[in-house]
This record gives sequence, structure tokens and C-alpha cells, in this order.
Amino acid sequence: MKTPEQRREEFNENDRANGGYIIDQYKQIKNVIETQDMKWVKERFRDLKAHAIAHTDFYASYSPDDEFPVVNKSDILENYDQHKAKGGFMEPVHISSTSGSTGIPFSVIQDMKKRKRTIADLHVFGERGDYPTHERMVFIRVLSAKLHRTPEQEDRENIYYVDSSDLSHDSIGRMVDTLIEKKPRTLLSMPTTLVEISKYVIMHNISSDVFTMKSVITTGEGLSDDNRRLLMKAFGCKVYRRYADMELGIMAQDMGDGGKYYLNWGSFYFECLKTDRDEPAEKGEVGRIVVTDLFNYALPMIRYDTGDLGIMEQANENSLPYLKDIYGRKRDCIYTTDGKLISPAKVFVLMWGIEGVKQWQFIQKTQFNYVFKVNAEKDADLTPAIDRLRNLLGDDAIIDIELVDEIPVLSSNKRIAVKCEWKKPE
Repeated sequence: MKTPEQRREEFNENDRANGGYIIDQYKQIKNVIETQDMKWVKERFRDLKAHAIAHTDFYASYSPDDEFPVVNKSDILENYDQHKAKGGFMEPVHISSTSGSTGIPFSVIQDMKKRKRTIADLHVFGERGDYPTHERMVFIRVLSAKLHRTPEQEDRENIYYVDSSDLSHDSIGRMVDTLIEKKPRTLLSMPTTLVEISKYVIMHNISSDVFTMKSVITTGEGLSDDNRRLLMKAFGCKVYRRYADMELGIMAQDMGDGGKYYLNWGSFYFECLKTDRDEPAEKGEVGRIVVTDLFNYALPMIRYDTGDLGIMEQANENSLPYLKDIYGRKRDCIYTTDGKLISPAKVFVLMWGIEGVKQWQFIQKTQFNYVFKVNAEKDADLTPAIDRLRNLLGDDAIIDIELVDEIPVLSSNKRIAVKCEWKKPE
């Protein structure tokens, strides 16, 4: 079997034989991030706008100096043909789809330049997550026919896929066995799955020394500080939080310290807008994360509202902004009884040290009514949790406890811990 070094060299030789495009993109992304080159980013943004004006019906009436409208998933779906470019992009195209398990199903066409840029992004941010390209990885996720790999393909790619559709005790045990057997450099999965694996490892007193991972990379969901520490304890390595999705790619990643997210300005333009209008959020204010994909010319995604909330900050006027925090989707945030927006991370923090709780879910039903679903031991004392929640939300918060045997996961294997079913009046 080839070594990672041999695989890397073979990949680079193949890329050079085809023009060296991915290598060049990799260098460009690193350079933009390292030199804080916002001028380059803005020039790319303007080039993309000019392309969209020339090749799409939706933007045909605009000029490059205009402020383009903010669009969301529904806007693009309703005007899909108008958003698609009629030319001016590198073929063939690729279809990237999301299941819509937490929203609306969405398929995005991506031209070949975008696809190669995505590979370059993977290389850059893999290295920033202690995962040099072509090292061995175990990728735990819900598998489909599209993602099926034969053993020969897995050996060739050095990426081993494990299905996480079943999170039963026995299934998690098999996942742990796979990690020990395959000896990966990196483990990639969603926090929901990784937390369950970590609990299994700790419950069975499995030493972190049996694992070979230098890093664990989480994606697809937010990761609370307490769960990050849980993962570090179980696996004995750094845990990196990645912000990415199927339609755009890797947008940001932290440095394995639970701190700020470094944005991928090499491939995207970022804005943080107020939650109720298309104006820049104030410093320190929670806002909507709006992204422009600088490289998808087949379906220009310009000022795309991701549906996520976060706080964007900037060290100084000459540095690239970063995300201080990502709250996740607005529906994953809740409100205090007086209307203040609360990150789900604050609820996670309140659950630290509550003994006997196996799983929980907190749902806001109305301005004053909340439901606390709990899968707990019979003798668990939930009073401290309720007191902390009421202190966070307001003395007039009405919190109903609902004892359950299981908090279900979605088809994507995500388990939503905090959810808001109340819409705050505009």
C-alpha cells in the first residue's frame, strides 16, 4: 500500500500534468489568508458580479457598482433558472445536494473551477486541522448509495467511511473497533455522533492511548465547550470545529482551542447583517451570516443568507474579520422572556454538572413557555437545571419538564438540543 507521501506526490504530479490548477489554488488561498489581502477579495467579488450581470437573467439589470440583493435558499429555488449562468464557466458541472433534514432540500450546480477550488480548500484547512492531505481518515456519517465506497476505493483514497445511521450501543462499539483497527490520522464527523462515541469510550474505560488520531474535526453542527472537552478526553487529541456546508464548502475553522473561527476569505466574501434588515450588524452584535461564493460561476451565489447567526469581529482595520462565535441557525436560538436572543451554547453551559441526565432537549414554545425534555436516571435531581434556566431566561419563564426515554435524531443523525418554535413579533 502506498504511503501518504507517495499519494501526495502522485496527486501533485497528476495535477501538474493537467495544468497545476489545484496546486495554484492552494497557494492562492494560503496567500490571501496569510497576507490578509482584502483588496484581492474585493476584486474577485467585483469580477463575480460582472459575470453574473453578463450571464444570468436574475442580475442582468444590475451594474458592478450596485449593491446586490441578499438572497436565501428559497429565493434561489423559486428563481433557479434565472440564477443559473448561461455561459462563462468551466465545464463539466457537478451537482451538490443537501438533504433538507433541517430545512429545505437544495441542489447547487458547481462548475469545474469551483470543484477544484473546493479541493484546494480541503487541503488548506485540512493542514490547519493537523490533517495533511492523503493521510488516513475515518469519516463517520450517514451513508447513502451515492457515498458508497468499495474496500478498494477506500484503500486508494485512504478515507474509510463508517455509517452512523444507527447510534445504538452495539453500533457505537463497532465504530470504536474501526477506529482502533484502521489507525487514522484524523477522525471527521458531526458532534452528535462524536459525543455518543466519546461517552461510550469513557463509560467502558477505554484509554485514549489506543487511538492514533492527531486531530478530530467536527462539522455540520455547533460544538459546545463542554462537549469539546469530552471529545478531547476520550480521544486524547485536539478537536477542531469546522464551519462548512454542501452548497458552499469550507467557510471557517478554529485552531483547535475552542476560540474564534478563521474565515476562508480565499474563496468567499463574508458579511454579518442585522437579524431584521439588510444592514451591517454592530460590533459584538449577533447577526446573519451572509456569504458570497467567489468561485461558483455556474450558479452565482451572491450575498447568500446561510440561515446561520454569528458575531463577526475584526482585530484592526488592516486584518481580515473573523467569527467570534457561530450561533447556528436562528431556529436553534431561543429568547429570554423579555425578547433577548440567546445562543444555544449558553444553554449547553448551564447543563454542566447536572448529574444523572443522559440526553436533553430544550424547546421554546411561546414567549414565556418552554419545554425541557429529559432522558435521565430515576433519581436525577433536575432542580439545579431548572433554576439555572429560569435565571437565564427570566423569573417569569414557565418551564415544563417532560421525561422521555430517548431524544430522537433526525435522518441526518443530527440531534437538535435547543429549538425555538416561537416567532418573535417584528
